[in-house]
Amino acid sequence: MSFLRNIATGLRSLLRKEQVDRELDEELGAYLEMEAAEIGAAVRAELSKTKNKATKQSQPANKLTTAKSPHGKRPK
Repeated sequence: MSFLRNIATGLRSLLRKEQVDRELDEELGAYLEMEAAEIGAAVRAELSKTKNKATKQSQPANKLTTAKSPHGKRPK
């Protein structure tokens, strides 16, 4: 059965080349859009992680400048 399907597909490709080309272009375009969306999501996720990591690293320094000393006065 697959042999007959291959022959039919081959004949269709020969007889309707423009239609086959359009279908392939559409399929490839859809695939590229999906891949671009996945890459964009991955980049945004990585940037978010980097931003959160940088924020967490800078928080202890902020806590030190706003912390009170044991005597109730803020450090100068």
